[in-house]
Amino acid sequence: IGALVKSPEFEKALELRGDLQEKLKKLGSLEQDLKDLQDMKAKIAQVDRDLLETKKQIEDGKALLRDRVGIFNKHFSELSKVLYGEQYLLTFDETDRGSLSFELKAVGSNVGAGKKVSQTAAFDVAYMRFLIETGINFPRFVCHDGVEGIHGNQLTALLTTANQLNGQLILSALRDKLPTMPDNFIGENTILELAQDDKLFNL
Repeated sequence: IGALVKSPEFEKALELRGDLQEKLKKLGSLEQDLKDLQDMKAKIAQVDRDLLETKKQIEDGKALLRDRVGIFNKHFSELSKVLYGEQYLLTFDETDRGSLSFELKAVGSNVGAGKKVSQTAAFDVAYMRFLIETGINFPRFVCHDGVEGIHGNQLTALLTTANQLNGQLILSALRDKLPTMPDNFIGENTILELAQDDKLFNL
């Protein structure tokens, strides 16, 4: 045994065994690196699939939004034409940052206060019509004040249109500022009437 241990062959065998152990360690490290790389590729592939799905959902959402804006504009342009003889549309564009920007086309910067109120009322009534047509379950009422600035013909058209709607347009107005309406129209559609001797909450 002593002679074997001292032989050059034994020393070479020990050297080879140490070399083999180092190679086995390196192999284990490389196998772990390979597994980590495969896991990373799998995660990247999953992220790519998720990204494609998200992009599809965004495009589907945009398509749905375009359809719904089209439905809304059908009612809004019709109402704006009835109320003040001009057709307006709600449009949207995607900004460079990916957000959506909405605006009303053909609305000038010098629009009078009365027309602004009328446009807002038409927008809200159109939105209620949109909810009805699309079957979206959402409250169907809006409140407005300052309607005295709306021209009498426009206000008459607005009140008549709202009265036929499956929703509620609630207005606060002075009675003497309301246009002439058909018999009993104002009385039948009045929710609350205040006077000097009949004040809100008795205040």
